[in-house]
Amino acid sequence: MTTRRELTEAIGERYRRSDRNEKHQILDEFVALTGYHRKHAIRVLCRESQPPGTKPGPQRRYDDEDRAFSGQRRRAGGVGNAIRRAVPIRTFTDWNDPLPGYLEVDFVEHCGGTKIDGDFVHSFVMTDIATGWTECLAMPLRSGAFVLEHIERIRDALPFPLRGLDCDNDSAFMNAAVFDFCKATSIELTRARVRIRKTIKRGSSRKMERSYVASLDMGG
Repeated sequence: MTTRRELTEAIGERYRRSDRNEKHQILDEFVALTGYHRKHAIRVLCRESQPPGTKPGPQRRYDDEDRAFSGQRRRAGGVGNAIRRAVPIRTFTDWNDPLPGYLEVDFVEHCGGTKIDGDFVHSFVMTDIATGWTECLAMPLRSGAFVLEHIERIRDALPFPLRGLDCDNDSAFMNAAVFDFCKATSIELTRARVRIRKTIKRGSSRKMERSYVASLDMGG
């Protein structure tokens, strides 16, 4: 434990003094050395070391809160898995020339390049499979609450009925709020298999990406 504590204090001091790019490299090294999850590693490295003899009360309180949060995440994960099992899978070859109103939904993350940890502004993009009609709305962060709000706004703006939504397995889509809303409004909710999502994106999402870029060019 002493060796790990000394390592954490030494790397943590260097991490807190570094700029963003250096922090990313230091974090990679620290995760490789310790096996910590990245978010936990960030919390550990950002924490100031305590002077010798300091009672561990605040640290113990942090650990209790962390365990409670982990329990909440496990319960939420169980709900998410149940919803995924309830949502049918649809591949790109299953569409068979659908009517307008079946939209693929996805995010565009504005993180400035390579994906890193943290919350970033997202564009929430919905593209109609049949017509290519595309709606884009800004989200301050990736959240299921914003997803549901934007689905309702876009549904009211579409020139045709919203008949179905096809998404990936992101928890921002696979949650009780979105699932219950689609069920209550007779919107068909489908998802892709995790292992073939990239293949689907190379097909139908190319249309979505082209439409998204075109909407930016036109100031949409």
